[in-house]
Amino acid sequence: MKFIDSHCHLQMKAFRKNLKQILDNARTAGVQSIINVGFDLRSSEEAVELAQKYQFMYAAVGIHPHDAKTYDNHTLKILEGFLSDSHVVAIGEIGLDYKRNLSPPGIQKSVFTEQLVFAKEKDVPVILHIRDAYSAVFKILEGEKAERILLHCFSGNAIEAKKGAANGYHISFSGNVTYAGGDLINAVREVSAEIMLSGTKHSQKKS
Repeated sequence: MKFIDSHCHLQMKAFRKNLKQILDNARTAGVQSIINVGFDLRSSEEAVELAQKYQFMYAAVGIHPHDAKTYDNHTLKILEGFLSDSHVVAIGEIGLDYKRNLSPPGIQKSVFTEQLVFAKEKDVPVILHIRDAYSAVFKILEGEKAERILLHCFSGNAIEAKKGAANGYHISFSGNVTYAGGDLINAVREVSAEIMLSGTKHSQKKS
């Protein structure tokens, strides 16, 4: 069986020492392609550099909601420069995180919307990070008529999963479906295999 790892952060410092072993293990396990996902400008650039170095790697670039406060008038131009590289296949991870609010909600919303519109203009998929903000995210997605959307590491309820599926979004579930007392197992039942992705979580720092 062959796999595509659609979301990892191998550009992070924690993986540098053992990167070759990690990649060798992945290839042995049947992983044929890897998408390294950025969360700020530096990690996005590093994701591109890794994709240039390894032919089975690709990159996604974007500003995570935690880092939305760092976004300025030059950021989108830099992201556009990254996107000119053929190894870059998506914008992400972007979105809204109202659980932690490490950037002010208003700034998160404007930064998310600008990147979403940019992705639509460039006709590339979008990888979304959402925490306690599904209603707000869906409102923006529907307002912008966004397509080619992946709801990464889904943490919403069954109603939100059903709505995402009806809108044609791909939905990724992680190890949190096993948590006791949650509604995620019911959310899984609302999503067909054709639009479902599954994953594991090594770290909760960027999810």
